[in-house]
Amino acid sequence: MTLLNSLRALRSKPVEVTRQLLVFPLRRELFALPLAIVHRVIEIDRLYAQQEGMGTAIALDHDQNIPVLNLQQRIFANTSTSTQCLEPGTQIDPQEVTKYSTLEQTFSNTVTTRYLILVYSLQGDVIGLQIDGPPALKRFTESAFKPLSVLYQQEGGIRCVSGLILPTDDSPPIFLLNLAQVLQPPSALLGAG
Repeated sequence: MTLLNSLRALRSKPVEVTRQLLVFPLRRELFALPLAIVHRVIEIDRLYAQQEGMGTAIALDHDQNIPVLNLQQRIFANTSTSTQCLEPGTQIDPQEVTKYSTLEQTFSNTVTTRYLILVYSLQGDVIGLQIDGPPALKRFTESAFKPLSVLYQQEGGIRCVSGLILPTDDSPPIFLLNLAQVLQPPSALLGAG
């Protein structure tokens, strides 16, 4: 009889829907992409044909050349401060992404490789998005998703964002990226706020 009561109690509790996202650091902020649109994540040690101020480079992975978009240039309206990005050799603790802590603390591990999130373009091509540190796979309840204010969308310093994720009251926000906007040509992003 106790088992039957336990089952009834479980059924009576509302179950909140969750979404699975890939969370990653970029310029001391946390961003996320829905897992459903991520092809895979790879580690690379070098980018080729990368020119200062240009928005693309090439990565090699198993005899495949992958165009890599400069995610920072597309997301941040002010990309002149390149010292804010985390380069290989920067101290970072992968657990900090998991805990949703800020990336401004002293970290224990050294990043010696670069990470690329591989996604498909609208034409079906694989494209790499370079991130600053190892990503983490996370689930968030629907109640953690919040809209981004219209004023920030128009005037803010981060573009290509469709909303915020607030996992807890005391954790920093995670910016939910809009992949369609990220993949637009850079000229289309100039007016975006």
